[in-house]
Amino acid sequence: PSCRAWSPPPPAEHGAPSAPSPVPVFVKTSCRSAKDAPTALHSLEEHFHRLASQTKDESENALITCLLRAGVESMKVYRADEALNMMTRSERIYQDMTLALQHPHRWNQHLAVRQWEGLSVS
Repeated sequence: PSCRAWSPPPPAEHGAPSAPSPVPVFVKTSCRSAKDAPTALHSLEEHFHRLASQTKDESENALITCLLRAGVESMKVYRADEALNMMTRSERIYQDMTLALQHPHRWNQHLAVRQWEGLSVS
């Protein structure tokens, strides 16, 4: 996909949550995503139960497909506070940032935010 210029929305009132974006984004560091964050894991569980309750097929394969789809859904981010929460609560991100601070000459970390591109899970 092509890169487009992105302009952030106007800042929310102090203390107010940011307005949800109508289009989800994917947020990660240079190295990894925050898929282990408790907020992502909570979202994973909610999505899994919703998807599993919608399927008529109760086979293990169908439930695994629901789990994979839930994993993809749990990484969608709609608000800046969701992204920040995922990044600050992820052990994976914490480990990477700790190493980056200990070895700044070897680590060059960036935060990547891109529009969500749907993935087909079959």
